[in-house]
Amino acid sequence: MDEQKFLIEKLNSLILGEMVTIAIQAGDECCRQTGMVCMVVNDEFVVLLTKKKNKVFIPTNKIVAVFSPDKPFPPEEGINLKVSSRVVTGVW
Repeated sequence: MDEQKFLIEKLNSLILGEMVTIAIQAGDECCRQTGMVCMVVNDEFVVLLTKKKNKVFIPTNKIVAVFSPDKPFPPEEGINLKVSSRVVTGVW
């Protein structure tokens, strides 16, 4: 199964489920958004609903990781993540 298909299936299984954090490629670095997956639009965008009820639209081709916010992740300060290639992972 290719990475994009695996990612879309995983995202669809998370719709209206637990909160997730999505790492997103932003240039040669990453940012992250945490919320609940509301929908996957045409396999091209994920709509994430944050705790503050904001909708965040994330292109699926920019997602590098999807993980539970309860799992360890590098702290926000002191670490800059670099993207050298697109890697789709799930950490549960």
